[in-house]
Amino acid sequence: MQTDLEHCICEGDWKNAATVASDLSEFFLTLGDLHQAMTYARRSVSLADRSREYFVRMANRTILTDTLYQVGCLPEAKAAFRKAEEIQKED
Repeated sequence: MQTDLEHCICEGDWKNAATVASDLSEFFLTLGDLHQAMTYARRSVSLADRSREYFVRMANRTILTDTLYQVGCLPEAKAAFRKAEEIQKED
């Protein structure tokens, strides 16, 4: 999956890159590797923002929200969730 991510980035395919990054985040979260999960969750949001697609931007922020919640960063998780809600209202 990491190779797929790099390929999507090289191609400028931000939507699919964001999706792969969020999948990697969830994968590492399942393994209990919170550092890697957080790294990919944040990267997925950055890539989603580059895609400029409302759903992708909103959905990847929910992945970030879950990851932040799992590591105990509740205020930051709440802020990420609020941002996802704001994006949903824009659509």
